Amino acid sequence: MNPLNDKLRQITLEAFESLCRLFPEMEGNESAEAPYSEAVAVEFSGPVRGIFYLYFQSRLRRAVAEAMLESAPTTQQEEDAMKEMANVICGNMLPYVVGPEPVFTLSPPRRESLSEKRASTETTVSTQVIFPQGAAEMSVFLYP
Repeated sequence: MNPLNDKLRQITLEAFESLCRLFPEMEGNESAEAPYSEAVAVEFSGPVRGIFYLYFQSRLRRAVAEAMLESAPTTQQEEDAMKEMANVICGNMLPYVVGPEPVFTLSPPRRESLSEKRASTETTVSTQVIFPQGAAEMSVFLYP
């Protein structure tokens, strides 16, 4: 397995644990088979250019927002919570892609159409995490 995939998984788990106290499933979960319902994208530029995608199931979006806000969120707050999660994971992953010294500029996270999902052969780094509340997939693509 690609060591960057392992690092992305570790960074993702740390982000979900620290920001919203969500922990992964230790055993199989049927929700892993359910399709992703939404996606958030963060473009970045610096020594390399690319895009980070966070794909997720809507049940997970609600659980993340509820944990971050500690109250019942609005739909907009749910979307904002997932954008923040994508921003944190992307920002923490980039130093491992090209080294700790380079500076990156990240675009504001944006909601993305699932039809924009890239082919897995173009993925530089990718991992999936399954929580009791739903699954998420994170992918980093570098532009040629």
